Amino acid sequence: MRQNLRNIHRVRRRGKLYYYHRKTKVRLPGDPGSTEFMRAWTAEEESLGGPTTIEGTLGGLIAHYRASDKFKMLAPRSRADYQGVLDYLFPIRDTPLVRLSLLLVVKIRDKANKAKGRTFANKLLSVLSVMSNHGRLYGLMTENPVEGVPHIQRPKGMPEANRPWSDIEVAAFLKASPPGVRTAVALGAYAAIREGDALKLTWSAIRDGAIEVRQAKTGDVIWLPLRSELIAVLDSIAKVSPQIVTGLRGKPYTGDGFRTMFQRIRAELEASGEVDPGLTFHGLRHTAATNLADAGCDDRDIMAVTGHKSLAMVQKYTSRADRKRRATSAITRMNREQEL
Repeated sequence: MRQNLRNIHRVRRRGKLYYYHRKTKVRLPGDPGSTEFMRAWTAEEESLGGPTTIEGTLGGLIAHYRASDKFKMLAPRSRADYQGVLDYLFPIRDTPLVRLSLLLVVKIRDKANKAKGRTFANKLLSVLSVMSNHGRLYGLMTENPVEGVPHIQRPKGMPEANRPWSDIEVAAFLKASPPGVRTAVALGAYAAIREGDALKLTWSAIRDGAIEVRQAKTGDVIWLPLRSELIAVLDSIAKVSPQIVTGLRGKPYTGDGFRTMFQRIRAELEASGEVDPGLTFHGLRHTAATNLADAGCDDRDIMAVTGHKSLAMVQKYTSRADRKRRATSAITRMNREQEL
């Protein structure tokens, strides 16, 4: 499905291929079709004033959607996720919208699944559906070809992604971690804060026994009282920076630096048998939601803490907790009947 790009000059040196924009002489990074290559090529084409999209094509739809307020209002993290999909679709931008049928969407989905995995393929379907609905709204297309195309299901036996942590695993991780990592994990487990938000959180966000966080993903502000477990962790660390989570030298972590430390601790704990495989930082949000559901909180209560906008995600936790309560109640009643 890859299309030929104009103005590409290939040069082979010492057995390796290099790519240049033929008219601007600028070297293009990566390989044709890669995100970095496409972004650089597009920039060079646009610098010449030449069109990089054609009306009535997938590229034209992408350009129209990217220029819309709806795209611009996405949270930075979501916009970056969407852009990753748009970059992937760029090589087939000349595909006429009238050819964008259900069958073609299935082929695009399957190719993305093979190249980049199930999660990305399903994200591609979601983004393509959003763009198609945008196109219908503005008269660019008459139907949404993604409707009826199922997401790729998780294979049976595949471990649950971002599974909740057990209380024992949280305790083991907190005990094994240096102050900065311990604080970030506590923010995730006891306040359902995402990794990126935890690393940027400042002491000024905590006052009057509560924490106030603006979520980078949604832009929404979440306010919630501090749990006693989180208070204990925060009281145990020194305030050496405006940011709460800092490394051993008192400087805020970079995202890569924090993940390297997190993965190192996780590997050590897995090797010693103190935690099971599959722990992720995002799983701590699932941990917080699961604990709230187990405590009897309803969907709206949990959404107020986690900031989820969809009931469907939250109901996964409340339904699981409800099944546990019903199972416990059923066995209790049965035991009482047997005692009579």
